[in-house]
Amino acid sequence: MYKRQLAEFGIHATRPSIVVGVARRAWCALYIDVTNVLRLPLLPLFKLLFRFDARTDDIGGWTLDAVVIRLGSRSESHGGMDGWEKVRAVGEGSYGVVFLVARAASSAGGTENAVLKTIYLRTHGVELEEEKVLQEARLLQQLAHPHIVELRDWLVRDDQVHLLLEHCEGGDLRSRLARLKSDGAELPEVTAISYFAQLLSALLYLHARNVLHRDVKTANIFLTRADLVKLGDFGASRALDHESQLINTVVGTPSYFAPELLVSRPYNRGCDVWALGCCLYEMLALERPFHSLNFLELAEMILKRQPCLLYTSDAADDSLR
Repeated sequence: MYKRQLAEFGIHATRPSIVVGVARRAWCALYIDVTNVLRLPLLPLFKLLFRFDARTDDIGGWTLDAVVIRLGSRSESHGGMDGWEKVRAVGEGSYGVVFLVARAASSAGGTENAVLKTIYLRTHGVELEEEKVLQEARLLQQLAHPHIVELRDWLVRDDQVHLLLEHCEGGDLRSRLARLKSDGAELPEVTAISYFAQLLSALLYLHARNVLHRDVKTANIFLTRADLVKLGDFGASRALDHESQLINTVVGTPSYFAPELLVSRPYNRGCDVWALGCCLYEMLALERPFHSLNFLELAEMILKRQPCLLYTSDAADDSLR
């Protein structure tokens, strides 16, 4: 079926490459948004090589060695993936690595920074489902909120998914809280409440769009130069079909699990609200309300025990109310 539809647009499928018959120079671009051109929902998931055929086009046989089929890029407004250079690695996990990247700013002088998150679809003998990996990009491109990390662009190439994300110069909140604790200092109550209000605004925005984050924690909260906070890392997020839908897939970080996740009960947005409450406690106490290296002990703490009481000022109590 796809071969017939492709042929209607002058694209002839062969192996190992696709020969593209181009009638107009306007079709020639390093990145081809096949979804918009062909209206084939699954095709952008394929990572294929393209070659212009000199017999059918007027390009003179140009060869593009690594053209990436992609979906919904924001390159029109942000400049795409071009011109970025890796500065240093800022994080690494089992399935990917995060880099600080930079390029010359569009205005006179200076540079602009971003974060490049690279996810390996195949690594250490494990193959990730591309559709699930891409859900973070598809979701982020639909979101625009001052307290959610912005997706600037994304692409798929060579069994890797690359997400170009807004850079938050202050790092993550967990690291800041750890430094304060190490120095014997505290996060001012007014700052903690301000952060909490900003994050609550982000969650209200997500939940109004039937989106669950499902991994709210201080490591996924990022600080800007202006000391604002932004919620990031939507790799575990889930879009619901409707407001009252319940799900039962257990994902996230155990220390921030809501009780219903531990007793296999269906849940919805309440899991994010619980986790945000854990983050508020952590900001005020500089430690998590529930923490243990033993999962069974941690589960018992969440289900049966109360965290240590916090003593806050009257002004803070009034603000929280």
